[in-house]
Amino acid sequence: MTFPVFASGDVLNASDMNGVGLWLVKTQTIATSPAPTSVVVSGAFSSDYENYLITVTGGTMSVDTALGIQLGSTTTGYYGGFIYGTSAGVGPTLATDNNGSKATYVGGGSNSTSAYFQVLAPNLAKYTRIIATGINYSTTYGSYSGTEASATQHTAFTLIPFSGTITGGTIRVYGIRN
Repeated sequence: MTFPVFASGDVLNASDMNGVGLWLVKTQTIATSPAPTSVVVSGAFSSDYENYLITVTGGTMSVDTALGIQLGSTTTGYYGGFIYGTSAGVGPTLATDNNGSKATYVGGGSNSTSAYFQVLAPNLAKYTRIIATGINYSTTYGSYSGTEASATQHTAFTLIPFSGTITGGTIRVYGIRN
């Protein structure tokens, strides 16, 4: 199947638009002053989509560390595993969230903060899955898979560095077409 290519002034046909798989739901810039210790993204999830892709690019964190996510106001019931190695050849190693206050590992970095992860069923009355790949901070590289174990229907999330602050950069939330 080919993907549609649009030019300025084109009429957008339903058949072309129905073939688009990702829809940009929200873009949010991370504040630079004062330097926040967390970033709330409201209006991110709705019943329009079951699953979402979230990216964070640019910006800086004051400490070269992991970036985590908390869904809505849920501060307990996060379970998951971060499998990682280091550029020094150490690993594979496993770090876990066991009834934690957030999913600890969805991104990271210092002078170039980044994250690329999926959030599955955040607005459904089901457990929410979080899957992150390409996590990198300091000399650590890995992937995370976890669950927020409640049937809460979330509309927002908060990004939280493991320590320190996060400034600048852009958060993009994409709905994955059902």
